[in-house]
Amino acid sequence: MTAGCALQPISVAFGSLWAPVPEAWGVLPVPAPGRLEQRAFTITAPKDLYVVEHGSNVTIECRFPVEHQLDLPALVVYWEKDDQQVIQFVDGKTDRQDSSFSGRASLPKEQILKGNAGLHITDVKLRDAGVYCCMISYGGADYKRITLKVHAPYHKINHRIFMDPATSEYELTCQAEGYPKAEVIWTNSDNQSLSGKTTVTTSQTEEKLFNMTSTLRINATANDVFYCTFWRLQSGENYTAELIIPDALLAYHRFSLETPALLLLLVALDLPLYQEKPLSSA
Repeated sequence: MTAGCALQPISVAFGSLWAPVPEAWGVLPVPAPGRLEQRAFTITAPKDLYVVEHGSNVTIECRFPVEHQLDLPALVVYWEKDDQQVIQFVDGKTDRQDSSFSGRASLPKEQILKGNAGLHITDVKLRDAGVYCCMISYGGADYKRITLKVHAPYHKINHRIFMDPATSEYELTCQAEGYPKAEVIWTNSDNQSLSGKTTVTTSQTEEKLFNMTSTLRINATANDVFYCTFWRLQSGENYTAELIIPDALLAYHRFSLETPALLLLLVALDLPLYQEKPLSSA
């Protein structure tokens, strides 16, 4: 067993080859005697590493030599990931697609006819990351290993501004999902760190994304500017949202405190004494 590709011998009309195929799947179909001339067979992978974003699409290319017209019945393409099947192409069609890739993995036939047995994956998941092996039998047999890495940037930051009428403090909240886990940093317009005044809660979604919510409680005045930054330590990437204390919210709070008669009227009418700005996207 070789990491990323399982190898077993098969016999062809012109001798013995090492065909990379899981033992549980049996022997790869091979061309009948005289169908193809014996020749050196080498496949190529333009890239050995793909780094893609969660939810995007990717085609992991794997090319093989085609002389003149492709003999489809003689071609076998097999893709596996971490020694588990993904999909195969046999007898001119795709079959045996793994359930975890159901409806998302394909081997476009129009590309195969051009000598590209690239694995196309849509709506990439975090679990799709790993070492893939492209194995092709076409007169000869060869394989290539290719690594897929998946990341999820924290580029969609939801934020909210809320004023506590009891303390006159502002509560600023930022929430985002991504992978891997990030550090949330708060700063003001002077680039001073405010992270010592924050709380952070973290959970994971069904797809293993990190759902991070950070809250800053602080005294502020109208038009003060604050920033929350989601910083991914491994990649150094960061994504920032800007929060500005609104005039209307502060003015409304002063109005309700300085006019007792009108305050009583507002209470009688069951009107709110403060407003909460809903979460909005950065």
